[in-house]
Amino acid sequence: MKNIIVGLITLLTVLLMGYLVSSGTTFQGGEHGKIIEDITVENKIIKPRTLVVTQKKGDNEKLQALQDKAGNANAMGVSLEYKKRCASCHGVNGKGIIGPDISGKSAEFIYAKLLDYKAGRLENPVMKGLVMNLSKKTLKTLSIEIGNFKQVH
Repeated sequence: MKNIIVGLITLLTVLLMGYLVSSGTTFQGGEHGKIIEDITVENKIIKPRTLVVTQKKGDNEKLQALQDKAGNANAMGVSLEYKKRCASCHGVNGKGIIGPDISGKSAEFIYAKLLDYKAGRLENPVMKGLVMNLSKKTLKTLSIEIGNFKQVH
């Protein structure tokens, strides 16, 4: 009895696979394959469909405001380490995006806070994850850079 059931399931699976293959673009990306430019199928060129993206009113203004607040990391004179670890939350000028404003703080203050996050004395899973594997030398370098924001930026 088990062999009959397994045989029927196998036959059904093979039939379904045959149907999918015969229905067209299953193995060429399905619906998503149709947006690729100039796909050739049996000497016919399939033109891509136009993808229309609708935005809610005001989305562009919100995005522009966020970009202005974040600053342009390429235009500012910040280190790659700061861009990689800090700029996404604190902005390239330290004014804060989703993280607090750290501009104008002294290098000693920033260094002490970074050490507190690293040691777990201050609770913030994002900050702990960012500084956990950094050396004290790297933390010191970052804190000096951030401490200069009040003068440079």
